[in-house]
Order: sequence, then C-alpha cells, then structure tokens
Amino acid sequence: MKKAMTESLSIRSYTLTMDSHTHDYCQMVLPLQGNIEMAMDNYQGAVGVGEAIIIAPGQEHGFRANVASRFVVADLSDVPASAQLPDSPLLMLDKATQAYLMFIEAKLATDMGEQDMSMLVQLFKQQVNTLPTHRFPDARISAAKTHIHDNLASALPLAELADVACLGITQFKKRFKAATGMTCGHYITQERMKTARALLTHTDLPVYRVAQEAGYTDLSAFSRRFTAFFGEPPSAYTTRRT
Repeated sequence: MKKAMTESLSIRSYTLTMDSHTHDYCQMVLPLQGNIEMAMDNYQGAVGVGEAIIIAPGQEHGFRANVASRFVVADLSDVPASAQLPDSPLLMLDKATQAYLMFIEAKLATDMGEQDMSMLVQLFKQQVNTLPTHRFPDARISAAKTHIHDNLASALPLAELADVACLGITQFKKRFKAATGMTCGHYITQERMKTARALLTHTDLPVYRVAQEAGYTDLSAFSRRFTAFFGEPPSAYTTRRT
C-alpha cells in the first residue's frame, strides 16, 4: 500500500536558471517577496505578492526567480476546494491570507514538531478555502491588481495602472473588465471600501486616518462614498468599538 504523503509548509528561494519537474502531490507557491516566473500548460508568466499558483499533481512546470525572492511553498495531498476551478491556476490572496503567510514564515523559523506542522497546514488550508473563487488568468491585469492592492492610499490613475500592465489605456480598460467583470474604477472603489471597513472594525484609527488609508483626502467625500457602498456611515462602526 502506498504511504500517504506528509503535508507540509516551507520557505524556499529559487535561482534565475529555469528548472522544471513534476511531483505526485499538489503544490502551491505563494510569494512573500519578489516574483516567480512559471511556465505551465495553463499559465505562462510571473506570480507576485498577493497571488498564489496552484500546481496540480503530475503537472510539469518550469520555474525561476531571483535568489533574493522568498516563497511559502505548500505541499498538499490534494487541491484545496477554492482552487478547483479549471480556468486558471492563479489564485488571488486577500490581506488576511497575506498576513497569515507572514505568520507562517515566523512560525517556520522556530523549532516545530510534526503536530505543530499539521496544525499549521490545516489552518493554511482553511484560510485558502475562504478566498474568492474568481481567478485572474491575465498576467498583465494581475500585475495591475497587485499594484492597486499595494497602493490603495495613492491616486491610482488609469495611465499609471496601464503602464504597470504594459498596455495602452483603452486596451487596459477592456482587458481589466474582461478579467474581473467590473471596471477598474469600480474595482478600486470596492477594494478601498473593504479596506476602510476592516480598519474601522478592527483598529482604533480615527475616521480621517481611515479615509487617508483608503485613498481619500476629503473626509466628506469618503463618508459619502462609504455610506453609499455599505448603507451606513463610518461613524456607525466607530460607535461599536469597545
């Protein structure tokens, strides 16, 4: 009888020399710093911070990265439920999952036993299964989305995002909507409002600082947009704080 594999998490780095192989288990590669270039049947391009690439059992894949880049690598017995859509192996991470990756990195620097590793893996799989199932297979749009997530407090003009994606503005707008199902402006607003609500709920930042973190210099404009988006003003969240 074939012995069941032991699931694990590790921190790895790679070299700029393209290598390729296969393995008989599922693997997820999640950048902590830098990008990894992947060459697979169903994906060609870079995977950066805020993303994960899912490699199915038996799938040949080429990979290379700058040696200064770091990655969480999950070796799993099967593909997590949230990753079982056929359209693309690229999965977008939310801020909570990115924060959990930093915890994993810190935890793996300690002396861990088998039980500790098993618990860490199970928590990782649970976190991955909370992620949205929509994928962003367009690598250029993925790069623009990463830039948006990293710079929500900035103006984020279309010309800047188009440059990040190496596209003209018109083509960028078309490809962004095709990849995400919404305009770039609507997506930015959605991410800013979600960030603002999280800050209002889980921190003691004053509303004007939350507005700044969400990319608004005008507090009144922020309050109007937040109220329109969630149906209640920012002050409704601050009054719930204990």
